[in-house]
Amino acid sequence: MRINKTKAGEPVGTRGAVSLLLLACIFLFSCASPPRPRTPEVEEGKGWTSTPVPVVKKEEMRPSLAKIQAPILEIDAGGHKAVINDVIFTRDGKYLVSASDDKTVLVWDVETGEVVRAIRGQIGEGDEGKIFAAALSPDNRVLAVGGYVKNNAIRLIDFQTGQVVRLLKGHGNVINGLAFSSDGQRLISGSADFTARVWDVRSGETLHILKGHTERIYAVAFSPDGKRVATGSLDHTLKLWDASTGALLATMKGHKNNVVSAAFTPDGKTLLSGSWDKTIRLWNGENGEFIKVLAEQDSTVDSLSISPDGTKVVTGIGTGPGVTNNVFSIPSGERLASFTKHKNIVLATAISPDGRTAATGGGSDKEIYLWDVNTGEVKKRMAGKGGIIWSVGFAKDGKSIAWGKKYDRSGYNMYQINGPLEQSFRLKDPDQGFNLAIGEKIQDIAVASQILNLKSQIRNPQGSDYLRSLESAGPFSIRTANGGIHPTLQILKNGKAAHEITLDSISGNDHRSLTLTPDSGTVISGAGNGCLASWSTETGKKIHDFVGHTGDVFGVAVSPDGRYLVSGSVDQTVKLWEVASGKLLLSIFQGSDEEWVAWVPDGFYAASNNGGKYVGYHINRGEDKAADYVGLDQIGETFYRPDLVAKSLQGGFEAEIRAELERLGGIDEIIASGLPPKVAILSEKELKINQQDFTLEFSLEEQKGGIGKIQYKVNNVARESADARSGDVSTARKSGVISRKFTLPHGRNEITVTAHNKDGSIASKPETVVVNVNDPLEAAPSLYVLAVGISDYSDMDLKLNLAHADAQAMAKELELRGKGLFRDIHVKPLVDKEATTVGIQKEFERLRGIVKPSDVFVLYLAGHGKAMNGNYYFIPWEAEYVNMESLMKASISHEKIQSLLAMVPALKGLVIIDTCFSGLAAVPDSKMIVAALSRGGAEEKAAIDRLMRSTGRTTLAASSEEQHALEGMGEKHGVFTYSLLEGLKGKADRKGEGEGVITIDELADFVGKEVPEITMNRWGYRQVPMRNISGDPFPIACGEGFDGPGCKKQGGGK
Repeated sequence: MRINKTKAGEPVGTRGAVSLLLLACIFLFSCASPPRPRTPEVEEGKGWTSTPVPVVKKEEMRPSLAKIQAPILEIDAGGHKAVINDVIFTRDGKYLVSASDDKTVLVWDVETGEVVRAIRGQIGEGDEGKIFAAALSPDNRVLAVGGYVKNNAIRLIDFQTGQVVRLLKGHGNVINGLAFSSDGQRLISGSADFTARVWDVRSGETLHILKGHTERIYAVAFSPDGKRVATGSLDHTLKLWDASTGALLATMKGHKNNVVSAAFTPDGKTLLSGSWDKTIRLWNGENGEFIKVLAEQDSTVDSLSISPDGTKVVTGIGTGPGVTNNVFSIPSGERLASFTKHKNIVLATAISPDGRTAATGGGSDKEIYLWDVNTGEVKKRMAGKGGIIWSVGFAKDGKSIAWGKKYDRSGYNMYQINGPLEQSFRLKDPDQGFNLAIGEKIQDIAVASQILNLKSQIRNPQGSDYLRSLESAGPFSIRTANGGIHPTLQILKNGKAAHEITLDSISGNDHRSLTLTPDSGTVISGAGNGCLASWSTETGKKIHDFVGHTGDVFGVAVSPDGRYLVSGSVDQTVKLWEVASGKLLLSIFQGSDEEWVAWVPDGFYAASNNGGKYVGYHINRGEDKAADYVGLDQIGETFYRPDLVAKSLQGGFEAEIRAELERLGGIDEIIASGLPPKVAILSEKELKINQQDFTLEFSLEEQKGGIGKIQYKVNNVARESADARSGDVSTARKSGVISRKFTLPHGRNEITVTAHNKDGSIASKPETVVVNVNDPLEAAPSLYVLAVGISDYSDMDLKLNLAHADAQAMAKELELRGKGLFRDIHVKPLVDKEATTVGIQKEFERLRGIVKPSDVFVLYLAGHGKAMNGNYYFIPWEAEYVNMESLMKASISHEKIQSLLAMVPALKGLVIIDTCFSGLAAVPDSKMIVAALSRGGAEEKAAIDRLMRSTGRTTLAASSEEQHALEGMGEKHGVFTYSLLEGLKGKADRKGEGEGVITIDELADFVGKEVPEITMNRWGYRQVPMRNISGDPFPIACGEGFDGPGCKKQGGGK
């Protein structure tokens, strides 16, 4: 239990902090917010310590709880990211409810271990919104939550809908404990105002104010018959009260420290109490007489949960040398079982309704374990995808950063390095400027070292290729007063003390991570509560506060040129800063599934394929309303802009970024446009059918943002969308039921529905149904190839040399290599003047009527492409350059390409995009066009990436300003297409077993390796193709000599 001691009537900003492990100091604060007391350094494996409860002065507390209207960026990693204060099983045992300092209530599916929904309320900066206590009514209809809330109100929430139904106001300080009566009609609350209150749940009126404690109240409990209530306080006593009159029945003394947990046995005859004196005491539940000390454990007893049969009690873990949850027998006190998986304090415990399973929430990773009460064996671990960032580093070439989430100081000489670097993130291309790793997952350092062509891999704990904390530079060196975590930092010049920098509770309590800049002019310190600052080594005066982290900063490192700072924090983010200005440049979150998201202060972001789901905007609706949340992935069509993220890092593009924000509308404006409708699948979430036709029914419920485009995906492949104004959804402009027919192939199929608000700026969370089709007689697939290549443009200034030949060669090779795999092969090249917008449109319309869902479709596009406003445009034959605006207007847009591809029913397919800008420099009058078309290769890559994500189809793409030719079979081809052709002939068969089957992932791997090697060896630069593999890999070709059915060798046999 984390408690701050104050005088009566003074506000308490947090539940406090005393003598916890260093790891336990994992809270979400702003450095600019008022302070929390310092916690002593206690490392893993070195035991616990105990210190007096610190005093917090009134003027040091948090600012007034002003209502915040602007959306607040929050991480949502599918679990808690701060201390868990309560866990509660629903009465059927199917769900677990958890409440946390991270200001959320999560509802978990016990069977799957996944979060099924989050309940959010009004929050603000610092502690505002933290939930210290929660209780669920016995009928599971009402959830009560309290904590650091405006007006110290208790929120009564409809548990089914998550909506606030009533506020209970009256307490003069934060709420620390809540409990319902067995009939659910009354609620007791314990507060830091030294009082408890009994409330009428139906009316919201206070029935009794229980006064008598001389310190804050943490423990509250109703007797099963509802006649008595018990309270436990930091004054070391329990009190027993008449629940009907509020009269004091007994004061129970005996504990030698704070009483922070209490519970009645199911028969009401016995009351158990847990204290910081590490004991559990038994009392008569009717008159308060002391019975016995039931048990003592190594840590403080911060929680008690009694089994339904009253024979067992599960304990929480507080401060002390042990990290063990215990199960004790009632009334003998015998230890029946223990649980040791948590690495830190556990303030939340519960036992399932059947008495078999314990739930404990806490530890360093904010995890919840379900375990067997009788044996202590783990049944399930439930946690989010984030983790503390213990260590950071900067690559010596300045092109990447690295971090680690493992706390392991073995082998490190410097106390502020808390563990190894485990993973890296590329910020810059080897030969270019900022260009984030678009669409790629975080690489292990060993792999990333190869990608970055670093001289060697990480071989030792210090990370030889990465700069970590720098303790000395030039004449200066730094250390803390005790050589460990300490409030005072000493700056030494030529070995003699020059300056001391001492932190207080406002500036972060303790120096937790330190580094000098390479030029020795600046020292940077990461501290508690998200504080991060720089000081001059010459003067000892502060230079900048780096404002952005919300938790203790455990890692800092500076780039080799001294321009950039990377930091890692308890808030689970890595941040990049500009040292000279203190400006926040970039924030990164990486999940345990290796998905990542990186965002800049303007709101634009880059992410791996599914990384956008981990960050979003919390939207306050008022203290008496539930809050809303919109994930970055829901606004990805607007704000997924890796190109602008790169430009923001590069600098010098502020006007362009500002103009784009004005064009798109900022996040406030987009949120104000209204939330998207809620989508609900009306059938079972998974079903089986014996035919290919399936009709999906789903409902839309308008959420004041109107109903716009409805998108469908089958096995992640975009299908033709609907609009709220079109016939099939015209009846659902506000709400209603929609039907959509699909023809599905044999096997497992996932259908996903997403609906947008009226202006299309915000998408709903996708809803998915799984349809298993049993059609074993389904015909073998056919292959359809549409190959578009334009060299001889109508506008001669746009002329290219190789695109038409590349398209023809790809069509021919796919036809030749597909004979052993496909029932029929249909190839259609569209080259030069055939490749008009109308011609391409007609071909897609033709394919719509003949292609089946089980078939395979390949689209090949070669010619000019251009990015504008983050979207990709393919330039057709008839387009002419007057100015860039006119050229883009005549081009085939991102949206048009997406809709064309959605017309093709085939769910397996490959999109190949070969974009180039060559051939223009040789035309004297076309230099302006060359410059306009070839500006910023990163923009084209980002635009193609957006296209790949929107279609959901497997895509291979290359974008280059130079189109170099290679000889192959007597013909010249572009490097990308040349590599594709070589791979299809058999070189992509990585299995090396002569099986002859070329799958799309093998082709992607081959091209991804071949193209950079060719371009580097022949022309001295690396062209790196883009790829997006969607779904399971499938065969696309048979290598040379494997032309028989199923890619068998000619003459039979594999």
